[in-house]
Amino acid sequence: MTDIRADDGGTDDRLPWLEAVEEDGGEGGPSALKLIVAVLIGLVAIGGIVGGIFWMGNRDANENRPPERIAAAEGPYKVKPDNPGGMAVEGQGATAFDAAQGGTPNASIDTDAVPETPVTAQPKAPAAAPSAPTPVKA
Repeated sequence: MTDIRADDGGTDDRLPWLEAVEEDGGEGGPSALKLIVAVLIGLVAIGGIVGGIFWMGNRDANENRPPERIAAAEGPYKVKPDNPGGMAVEGQGATAFDAAQGGTPNASIDTDAVPETPVTAQPKAPAAAPSAPTPVKA
């Protein structure tokens, strides 16, 4: 036999973790004052964003206007020069052709040259300390 009777109302056979949880009392939402303040903050934020976009778009009316045309000078803009041959330069292009054919260009480095001596910084002489003021005789 068992110690528990089926008609015994004092025993609690229910599991507590399966029971419905009662929510602690609440007012059912934020107060009216909090709601009004939140709406006002939202409206100010939206106004700031829209105002900022408007300000950025219209900062400088001169920058946003269409470009103006620059009038061309009268007469032809291309004129054939008096001396169409250009200036003759002695040896122009000869270096590239000489180097391509195995010649030595004039831009060689003299590896036997003596290197320059480095410049050493001279220490500065310490500045003289200012002398004490002389007393004034009265």
